[in-house]
Amino acid sequence: MFSGQVIPPGEPLPNLSEKQLVSKPINSSPPQTVYKTPDPQVNVSELYSIFCVQMSNALSLEKSWVVNERYGAWDEAEPDPKMKKFKIDVKTLSPTDPQHYLTLDEAQDQANKQVMLRVRNGFKYLFIHDFLDAPWFRRYEVLPDGKRREIPVK
Repeated sequence: MFSGQVIPPGEPLPNLSEKQLVSKPINSSPPQTVYKTPDPQVNVSELYSIFCVQMSNALSLEKSWVVNERYGAWDEAEPDPKMKKFKIDVKTLSPTDPQHYLTLDEAQDQANKQVMLRVRNGFKYLFIHDFLDAPWFRRYEVLPDGKRREIPVK
């Protein structure tokens, strides 16, 4: 099977089936989610969620990451358990062509640049998952120079 196989430079590519060339996410980093408000749970709030994704069709494990971004709105007050709290789910950045694949460090750097693009458009409140401590996220105000000021969670 081709998945995960590293092809040395200069070696010919094996004959790959169409199925093997399909790009699928196989791993991802925790998302960085930016809002225009420090309290998105109060009202329906626009957001961008930016994260790194490792792709299945990479020719190298080293360069197998891309940056994805989703635009939407979060509705904490959604009462219907059958409805999703994440509304208007639109992929705004989702490259799948291997020419865009990066190392994990490069992808994280690119994700941070994408966060700063959104900060310049007013989405300056950043939420990051914290898997070790309740309430399971940390909240920051991102300043124009990229520095982050932590906002205590109430």
